[in-house]
Amino acid sequence: MRSTGGARAPLPASMQLERSGPAVPPEINIVGLRVDEALPRVDKLLDEAALSDRRELRVVHGFGTGRLRKAVEGLLEGHPHVSKFHPADPSHGGGGVTVVELKD
Repeated sequence: MRSTGGARAPLPASMQLERSGPAVPPEINIVGLRVDEALPRVDKLLDEAALSDRRELRVVHGFGTGRLRKAVEGLLEGHPHVSKFHPADPSHGGGGVTVVELKD
């Protein structure tokens, strides 16, 4: 079929496709990972969440020695996508989970 060179008529609304990528998960579990493995994963999730409608994430790092929690806090402090962060409520993981609120 040959192109006529004319402009295409828009598709009816019932035939238009929405552009949506895979859903951004609400949390990431990094328990058992080393800091150098965990931080790039958390950073990637922050980027994906910033491009979606997600406004809150949970980072499950566990208690352990506290290294992961401290490293995650270091990543979140001053991060361009992060509005604020805090430990989860005790009934939702307490100090083993960091709740991250993202900027609009």
